[in-house]
Amino acid sequence: MALLLTGALCSFTTVASVAKPASATQQQRCGWFDNPSPQNAALIDRDGSWTVSVQGGESAKGAWPRFSGKQWVKTGAGSYGYGCACMTVDVDVQTQQIQRIHSANAKPVSACRSDKAIKDKEPFNPLK
Repeated sequence: MALLLTGALCSFTTVASVAKPASATQQQRCGWFDNPSPQNAALIDRDGSWTVSVQGGESAKGAWPRFSGKQWVKTGAGSYGYGCACMTVDVDVQTQQIQRIHSANAKPVSACRSDKAIKDKEPFNPLK
């Protein structure tokens, strides 16, 4: 599937999945990948906030996106912060939980900032 980053950051396609719970679907989702503290992460897109991981709780299987220095906005001590990403994931649409990450690609921060559907959903940065 090719992604075209003009106007909107990306669109997602829902594909029926085999051998998954009825509420799980594989989707392409693009938006803000927010990692504000240890083991807490979410993907914030046009449909809301999708839980990737909760400290001491559930965590999606698969690798998180890897960001270069220019693709990552630090929000405090350590490496915590946020960036822009597109991910192919299995989700539970009822709970907005990401269950498995099949692929995850970092994008320039400017891609999310220019996407009208999510530019106002940029995570809070206490360092600004």
